[in-house]
Amino acid sequence: MKVARLAIFYFCFCSASLLLAQQVYYLPQVANGQFSGGKFRTTFLAFNNTNGSVTVTIVLTRDDGTALQVTIPELGTSDRFTFTLDPGASRILQTDGSGTATSGAATVTASAAIGVSAIFSIFDAQDTFLTEAGVGSSDPLTEFVIAVDTTGTFNTGLALFNFGSDTASIRLRIIDTSGLERDSVPLALGRGGHVAKFVSEFFPAVTNFRGTLVVSSTMPVAALTLRQNSSPLSFTTLPVVSRASTQLEFSLPQVANGPLSGGIIRTTFLVFNISGARATVTITLTKDDGSPFVVTIPELGSNSTFTVTLEPGGATFLQTDGLGTLTAGAAAVTSNVAVGVSAIFSIFDPQGRFLTEAGVGDSPARTEFSTPIDVTDLFDTGIAFYNRLATAASMTLRLIDRNGTVIASQTISLGGRNHLARFISELFGDSIPAAVTSGSALFAKTAGTPSGNQPERFAAARSFRGSLSISASAAVAAITLRQNSTPLSLTTLPVASGAFAGRPPQATALLSRTISGVNATTDVTVNAALPPGFRLSGTISGPGQPTVVAALGSDRSNIFIGPTNVNTKRYLVVVPADTYNLLVCHLQPTTVTNTFQDPSPVQVASDTTRDITLPAVGSFNVSGAVLGVGTIPSLQSPSLTFSSSDGKTQGVFPLLQSGSYQGQLPNGTYTASLSGQAGSGPLQMQTLSIFNLGSLTVNGGATGNFSIPGLATVSGSIGGSGAADAFFLTVSARDTSALQPTTFTGCGFPPDTNLTTVFGALMPYQMTMATGRNYGMSVMLPILEGERPIGNLTLPVPPRQVAFSGNTNQDFDIPALPQRPKISGRVTDSSGNGVNGAFVVALTEQVTGIPGSSYSGFTTTDSNGNYSLPVLSGTNYQLIFFPPQPQP
Repeated sequence: MKVARLAIFYFCFCSASLLLAQQVYYLPQVANGQFSGGKFRTTFLAFNNTNGSVTVTIVLTRDDGTALQVTIPELGTSDRFTFTLDPGASRILQTDGSGTATSGAATVTASAAIGVSAIFSIFDAQDTFLTEAGVGSSDPLTEFVIAVDTTGTFNTGLALFNFGSDTASIRLRIIDTSGLERDSVPLALGRGGHVAKFVSEFFPAVTNFRGTLVVSSTMPVAALTLRQNSSPLSFTTLPVVSRASTQLEFSLPQVANGPLSGGIIRTTFLVFNISGARATVTITLTKDDGSPFVVTIPELGSNSTFTVTLEPGGATFLQTDGLGTLTAGAAAVTSNVAVGVSAIFSIFDPQGRFLTEAGVGDSPARTEFSTPIDVTDLFDTGIAFYNRLATAASMTLRLIDRNGTVIASQTISLGGRNHLARFISELFGDSIPAAVTSGSALFAKTAGTPSGNQPERFAAARSFRGSLSISASAAVAAITLRQNSTPLSLTTLPVASGAFAGRPPQATALLSRTISGVNATTDVTVNAALPPGFRLSGTISGPGQPTVVAALGSDRSNIFIGPTNVNTKRYLVVVPADTYNLLVCHLQPTTVTNTFQDPSPVQVASDTTRDITLPAVGSFNVSGAVLGVGTIPSLQSPSLTFSSSDGKTQGVFPLLQSGSYQGQLPNGTYTASLSGQAGSGPLQMQTLSIFNLGSLTVNGGATGNFSIPGLATVSGSIGGSGAADAFFLTVSARDTSALQPTTFTGCGFPPDTNLTTVFGALMPYQMTMATGRNYGMSVMLPILEGERPIGNLTLPVPPRQVAFSGNTNQDFDIPALPQRPKISGRVTDSSGNGVNGAFVVALTEQVTGIPGSSYSGFTTTDSNGNYSLPVLSGTNYQLIFFPPQPQP
């Protein structure tokens, strides 16, 4: 097995995560603490819809980018919280509202793609709930548009989060409904900075206004729109729309109109033209059964289809009148040019006074998706489905508890053009406390309950928190509604891609399979049957926290990686028959990764149990400083990594602003390396690594001081027609003097690679690096299918060798990309059963028309084991099929 792949295996903790980058989610608005008359709390919702364990870290920052400490009762007091989600598991974590009211932002990182959102809530002085608003994760953008409404008791707010390492220079332009600019203001947002203000604060002279706000930034920022009604207090969040969007079709999965017991429902459509040409926009409303949904919009009359024309930059706000029979349905919106579209469904009392509302953004159609569920106290969770296609979709709904156990399921058929909206308490039994009675009318509750309910499963639990997983035979749009009954409050949350189908049967133990020599210049079918393996498992006792177990085969070239359960300290590795040496990576103390090899090999010819006892590791105080840290431009979160020469031990210690560090290490000789986030050019972020600042020998303690070597800049352009439409590109420079082990000997790999990510096409790049080193340089272009990453093109291969002695220029050219045939097929076990959640990787160094390059593509199988992977045309592909990682 290649050494580079060994490193990837270790860092991913399981083979199924090969080539997948860490996922980062930005929540542009969080708040916590007490203010005069009340308090803020923020609830974080994280759910794992994959078949593997995921490590999640939430980092909170204030407006100025410094640490925002809060208390989450389950996790303690900190600005950084880390927890593990088992397959299908979910967590709903709320801050306690203590301390002085403070707002900021959150950065959530996860070792795999998960569902992430937040809710910030307001309570009165007696801790009684008042209102709340949902916050979905926000994609980084440099130019975007939001809808603005400051009429009557409404106001519109904007939250911005600059997660980058450089100051973002921002300009805000306020545009009226005819497309004319009314005013503009500049805004500087420092690195890590956050700001949340109402539009009326940015533009005090602009009152009683409807239109849009155009935001332009020199750095990518995360953003959120907040719409507020002052009395009664109500919040609604709406998505921002990228100015680069080319979207022409939109689905709004929930609209409603008409009188209900004790009130009136109206829906407002917000449409704004982000293009430079006149827009012709058509809104088509349909009922639950797909038939025309006729409403009255005073400006346009009564119909089920409405067409409006918008000048460039223009906007319109269209509200139904709330008359007629209460009806719920969906809306399909089409346009001839790029526009932004959202809706708001509002509830008024019988006298027409506002009560509450919820925003509905466009929902992409998916075949597999999930959403968080909270049915506690006065809260209920609903979900609305919209099938825009003419053919029916069969949907399997699985209710999953917080631990990842599927406790109830049912199958629903959603006809062509049909719409369905239900609360969880309606879908899965009356024994879930249905907090809302009048609110059920909003979702057009029908008599009877769908087949497949298992209400007896809820008899012992009067509340439920978890997630809902949906697998559909055809793509459907969906949105989640969270409702509090008293006082009435509505919040919408987006659904997340991916559906957890339940843990595989215990009898399933599968190994990966590799198929080589696949030519993919046209569509090709490749099926794979995964061979069976044996479970090697046990309990790890002793001091320290085990993180991963590696089983090395008899020739030490075959390595199998398995996770550990942080709570039970059990491990599980699936292996073929052989004799194995077991290596355990464990934290002892918490900032030091150690490697322990069990002295007794274990022979495996069937499922085998082998318990492991970790020895105590003596650690000693080390301290010192790194001189010259201040010479690195805009350095953020610097740390010093000490790696032992045999690769078995690694300690990572944060550097203070002064450059000093302290920690504990076992006796031995170590190489010190620096890493952190460094400033670079506009629309860029750099991960800086300086390998080998010097060595440190620990013998009962040590003091080591190091100096930053000479620094210089490598810069250049990334051109070629292949880069013309890139959303971002990454330039890497790896120090070739770094340790390259020939076998897997331990768990410590020093930082040795500089990475600069450039946002935007055909942009220059620059990167700060240590001089007097030799680097291997390459550029990576992500390949997207729509907005979904499907692979990476890297060139040149092998990397360009650069002897770096001072400022230098290194340009890269990406030729025109070839066609994208599909590699598709089915992954099964040895009995022919489809394998759900298998990870499929396609690798080649023979891309059509691009010599000296490599391509890696990846996807996962659906619930029937089928996969379809668009790739760049090429020959001699190697396909690797990884089974879902079983959990200990």
